[in-house]
Amino acid sequence: MASPGNLVEYFHNKKLLCALCLSVDSKDQLQVRTEENREDKVAKTKLVLVSNESMSPDSDNQTIVQWLRAAAARREQCCQEISLQDLWELTSEEGCAFSLSDLANIQFSKPVPEQLSGLYRALERDKLWFVRKGQDYQPRSAEQIQETRQRLQAEEERAREREYLTVWLKALWNGQPLPDDPTFGKSQSRYLNWIREVALHGSEASRFKEIQSLFKDLEIGGKDAAFRLMIKAGLWGPDEFLQLHRCHPPMDFSLDLAASAAELRERLHSELENPERLDLTALPAVTIDDPWTSEVDDGLTLERLEDGYRVGIHIADASTFLDPGTPLDEEALERGTTIYLPERKIRMVPDILGDELCSLIEGQDRLAFSFLVEFDQDFQVRSSRFADTKIRVTQRLNYQEADALLEARQPGDLLTLYEIALAQRSKRQAAGAVTLPFPRVNIRVETPEGEEPQISITRDQSEAPAQVLVSEMMILANGLSGAYFAEHSIPALFRSQPEPEKPIPADVDTAPENLHKLRRLMKKGEVGMTPARHSGLGIDAYSQSTSPIRRYVDLIAHRQLKSHLRTGEAFYTADQLEPMMQRLNGTTHQAEQLERERKQYWTLRYLESKRWSELDAVVLSNFPDKHWIQISSILYETDCPLIPKHPLSPGTKLKVRIEMVFPREQGLRVTPVLDED
Repeated sequence: MASPGNLVEYFHNKKLLCALCLSVDSKDQLQVRTEENREDKVAKTKLVLVSNESMSPDSDNQTIVQWLRAAAARREQCCQEISLQDLWELTSEEGCAFSLSDLANIQFSKPVPEQLSGLYRALERDKLWFVRKGQDYQPRSAEQIQETRQRLQAEEERAREREYLTVWLKALWNGQPLPDDPTFGKSQSRYLNWIREVALHGSEASRFKEIQSLFKDLEIGGKDAAFRLMIKAGLWGPDEFLQLHRCHPPMDFSLDLAASAAELRERLHSELENPERLDLTALPAVTIDDPWTSEVDDGLTLERLEDGYRVGIHIADASTFLDPGTPLDEEALERGTTIYLPERKIRMVPDILGDELCSLIEGQDRLAFSFLVEFDQDFQVRSSRFADTKIRVTQRLNYQEADALLEARQPGDLLTLYEIALAQRSKRQAAGAVTLPFPRVNIRVETPEGEEPQISITRDQSEAPAQVLVSEMMILANGLSGAYFAEHSIPALFRSQPEPEKPIPADVDTAPENLHKLRRLMKKGEVGMTPARHSGLGIDAYSQSTSPIRRYVDLIAHRQLKSHLRTGEAFYTADQLEPMMQRLNGTTHQAEQLERERKQYWTLRYLESKRWSELDAVVLSNFPDKHWIQISSILYETDCPLIPKHPLSPGTKLKVRIEMVFPREQGLRVTPVLDED
């Protein structure tokens, strides 16, 4: 029973303290002074030990504290001198639990208070030899000791690891020299992987709480702290595309696949000598692409007949190189499509196939699968057929060069091809096609070594002559594929588009605000295995077949066409195509999402350089609290605050000031600029 003047011991903030009882009130609350020179109130029930050692409560505080600290030091010294292993060896065979006093009597025979306290302290800190059960202590079994020892060693390893990693991460965050201990190399990689997962998935990451706790301990702040640490570690760049990491589509090709592709060079040479392949190398073929295009997958030729013309739409013959079921083919199916990002391409096939063996390179004989279409003098289709061919491109043009030639109206094959394309467009429009000139932009990013990214955004002239020429010829070829599949009941992947919600006249006003409104009337395209009308193109059966280097759907179309032409049977059955269609729909959708998000990011990065600039814009539509506008030079759409007392109707041109840009949050803040007049 504790009385004034007794030395007592109790826990405060998980520390066992020595204290002098100064007084006891009627509620059994002790007023004490502790070894930390602090007065406290302690319930008798909270006392751990009561010693018969005493001192007058009336002593001065300094004397009491010195006395208490000396007592605490003796108890700690005693605790350090106790061998719990020896005590365990004396008690483990008994098979029962022992009280503190029983163990003290075994250890010391006649224990004094400081020995009793020292033993208590040792037992409370022990994690190996004894386990507490109520007020008693049970010796562990030998098996339990072995398991506990292993667990404690693992905990010590983790503690040392965390201590090292906290120093390492703090130095990394602050840009200081990093400690280098090879022992923890794997640990560094593991923690960086956890940090990477937090950067990618936020609170859904499995180690989110652990990493956030670590950041808090290290005073590493900011919601993008994980992302910035990945940059500081040199694993990511400041413009890292996180969605690419989340989706993790196949990126690079294995060495084995690259070697397999290289071995196909011999197939090109042997197939060029194949006498069954129609030789069209005497016809001058032209290709029209963007200047940076490296995988040229379509070319055109024109033959002048006595009573008309024969147009050759020549598509790179990728199916000759990709044998079904081979590792290269399986990899192409897994990828499904080439992903075009402003700063890079993620290809469907290795470079040696896409850029060299399949690509229709100027001045070289190449394999093609050709759509040979005969027209009469009025540019109406008279007949068509398909053929395995070899061609030679004699002229490679970019769109700007082709436009210059067409606008000059210089007589020749190119101009005739364009006139045929215009006739095809008129025919489709008469069949109900909606040929709205939805403008687009080309975004390209190049990053010279050691320099900032260079972002260029150019408007795509969708109604420019060369664009019309190429698009109409590709639509013609895809329409011929679809018609052949439908006519012969060949399983195929057809693209279709339901009719717009309201009829769209051919002569509709195509101002930006009207195109914005009309776009909402257009319904999303669909892919299915049944021929269905494509309202936007005015075609009853449409199947993509003009880009087999970069779309697996087109490769399927080539295999179906070739097989039926040779054997009268399709290569794939409907049952085989159905799961392939589902798979390819998924990869195509993912590719479209990645392309759209990355273009958005780089557009906003471009606008960062325009901050505080004033740019031309046009109002597309209005909401109660804002305008929806288009920044004219880059066709970027965003919202804009209303101007009080200055209502702006759709079609109104205005200037907006770029104030804040948030590329990673895909956001932008602009304000309208008032005309002072």
